[in-house]
Amino acid sequence: QEKTGANDLQLYLSKMSGAKVPIGTDASVSGNRIRIGVFGKRPVDEWKGDRPGEDAFTIETRTRETGGTDLFLVGGDPRGAEYAVYELLERFLGVRWYMPTELGEEVPARKTVELEVPKWSNKPDYDAVGGLTWHGGPGADDWRRHNKGDVGSPTYFFGHSWSGYIDPTEENKKAHPQWFALNKDGTRSEQLCTSNPEVIQIFIDKVNV
Repeated sequence: QEKTGANDLQLYLSKMSGAKVPIGTDASVSGNRIRIGVFGKRPVDEWKGDRPGEDAFTIETRTRETGGTDLFLVGGDPRGAEYAVYELLERFLGVRWYMPTELGEEVPARKTVELEVPKWSNKPDYDAVGGLTWHGGPGADDWRRHNKGDVGSPTYFFGHSWSGYIDPTEENKKAHPQWFALNKDGTRSEQLCTSNPEVIQIFIDKVNV
């Protein structure tokens, strides 16, 4: 994921300015450097601070005594390190991904790319986010990634979850027919009657457990 972020950063810096910033693994390179990685591990092991949380990151510039400046993109985990790249591109360089494919991109033209980022940290507002591109399509995975659209463990359940709250068994349908939507022929559907007060209260109670 760090490599994916580095490749995307190289791509969008090139789209902005026409310059292709080289990617390497040798931290002894002189001059200004962008260092992308997971807290405590190479190539950001020299960065000292509090470890970012899951999917979170810190962006900070530090001047080296030997000359040159390091721009650290430090993630609490690999995805956090990757998301630091997209935060840098969006918040500090003006790149926008409004919809999938290049049609939905906005990339400012810059002959010189200058940054002043003393320190910036960010973290997700939610424990889990997923399914933003459920149906896929051209460029959908890239769009979701650029917009930091995956958060938390993939084991968080989302989607067709109604039956997890009220199971449409024949026993339930006989005992509580009002919980289920009414078909035209008078039978009860497996879909819930979402306007039924009892159904609403059951959902509230189970979600709040």
